[in-house]
Amino acid sequence: MGVEAKQIVAVLLEGSAKDISGMLAGRHPDIEFNLEDGSEGRLVLARLVARRDAPPGSGTAFMKDLVNIADELGKTVTLQTATRDSVIGTPKFKKTTSTGRLKKFYRRFGFKSNYGKWTYRPNFQGNMHREPKPYERQTDRQEAP
Repeated sequence: MGVEAKQIVAVLLEGSAKDISGMLAGRHPDIEFNLEDGSEGRLVLARLVARRDAPPGSGTAFMKDLVNIADELGKTVTLQTATRDSVIGTPKFKKTTSTGRLKKFYRRFGFKSNYGKWTYRPNFQGNMHREPKPYERQTDRQEAP
């Protein structure tokens, strides 16, 4: 097992937001984010901003990694979408787009409103959440014909 694989296994065994953040920061240097431990073992994505010079798809790649890790650990992720033109970070970071566009982006990864008719979660932080999906490890096996 390589050094990187050992680090990933150690992070996944621990499962704390600090450890997950360290791993994600190394894999996504164009993204600035805050990931915190929430109540009842949840992860709280408090901030997510891409650098102005970040290649297209950087945010999507980050979110894919985050939700895959959350699924493997069986953790719920919550977040609060920013309001329009929120200035986060410094001038080298992008400004927020509309709240509707952000919600649409997060829905692509399985996030739901905390205030929907069937998804009401008043005890969750933020305005969106994502329950863990059963993790299916990818294999190279081919099914028999």
